[in-house]
Amino acid sequence: MYRYIYILLFYNYINDTDLIFKLDFMKFLGNSLHIANSGKLIARSEKTPSPGGIVYDSEKNKIGKVSYVFGPTKQPYISIRLFKSANRERIEKHCGEKLFVSKPKSKKPRKRRMKPRHKK
Repeated sequence: MYRYIYILLFYNYINDTDLIFKLDFMKFLGNSLHIANSGKLIARSEKTPSPGGIVYDSEKNKIGKVSYVFGPTKQPYISIRLFKSANRERIEKHCGEKLFVSKPKSKKPRKRRMKPRHKK
């Protein structure tokens, strides 16, 4: 009986497209606080994100990139460099909004070219 209920709940959970979108590549980042004088968005988080991750708002719109993490290690502040396409007025009005972050793209290591040795 419990297995059947669990399967139904899991099925409904997976069929919700919003949840699948968040499960695939996004993690909860924290809440937005304000926009600083430098033009960067300041947010408060419970975990330290890796710099370079793309930040999304609750409506799945790209806002910017994580540029700097500072403050205490348990609840750090995050500086987010906003994209030009981000609507700053909307972000200012919705302070305290939930933000999500995706993993930054890993850079492939460059192949080192060896200089040819000259025979004497």
